[in-house]
Amino acid sequence: MNEKQRANWLNIRTKGYWHFVIVRGVLFWGIVTAFIFSALMSVFNEPSFLFYLLLAIPTFMIGGLFWGMWTWASAEKSYKIRQSQKSPSL
Repeated sequence: MNEKQRANWLNIRTKGYWHFVIVRGVLFWGIVTAFIFSALMSVFNEPSFLFYLLLAIPTFMIGGLFWGMWTWASAEKSYKIRQSQKSPSL
């Protein structure tokens, strides 16, 4: 994690865990991925885009919940490693 990433993470971190998980995981990742999945499935299969979208949105939103939690944990781990490397040893 470089200094720019650290500053960005501090900004994101101030908004809180659940804000991150809901906005970036459930809403952003979940809905965007559902739209991409539905578009691809409707191109290669018979049912319509709307059919796939109605199935995909709740499924990918749940996946987004777990993705957001995992991403937060990963970023926190990187942040804490960076912080421990910067602090002097006693």
